[in-house]
Amino acid sequence: MKLQSARSAADNLRIMLDERTQIYRDGAKVPPGALRGGEKIYVDTVLDGITIFAKNIRILTERSNGESRGQIVSFDPGKAELVVNDALSPEPVTLHIVAATQILREERPASVSDLRPRSLVSIKFRPGSEGVVASEISILAQPGTAITFVGRVTNVDLHTGLLVLEDPRDKKTYEVRFNPSAIRINGDLVEGAEVTVTADFDGTRYVTNAIMVNSGPASN
Repeated sequence: MKLQSARSAADNLRIMLDERTQIYRDGAKVPPGALRGGEKIYVDTVLDGITIFAKNIRILTERSNGESRGQIVSFDPGKAELVVNDALSPEPVTLHIVAATQILREERPASVSDLRPRSLVSIKFRPGSEGVVASEISILAQPGTAITFVGRVTNVDLHTGLLVLEDPRDKKTYEVRFNPSAIRINGDLVEGAEVTVTADFDGTRYVTNAIMVNSGPASN
């Protein structure tokens, strides 16, 4: 295990990193060689004895914003810090909420009280004096709530009970689970069909007991 070090000239702080350290530039993973002198970085650290070790290093350029999607771990109103399990990062990341942060739920204005643990969120972030700042947070689903999807089937497995569809609103794919022996399917459920599915989010996954097929695969 080879350790390298990153040093801050401002406060003379030495931070160690090795092959376990994940480095991102504007949301894209990059190698250690992408670290350049003089750039502003944001580091998630852990104390290993007397050594400060970098788990994640994020380089955000002033001209670029980043996007993330994941699940809320916690929100501290006092510190205005949101901890999220980022889909691209092996470790939770911390973002700061400021007065200008826009919070949406079902495309409508929401508040920090809606930032509940285990909620699925999509986040737009930018560099700021406080660290990594969330400029927009869209709450996709909260535990115990239902969400309706209307989209094209990209994959379906009737034996294991898995439906994958693409939502045209955000062009993202969603996995919906169902009980193969109890599911009600109205129509021919095949890849390419347009379906309507109302699924419950249990904090881990989307689950449904009925699938309505609106139309068959689009013809070329």
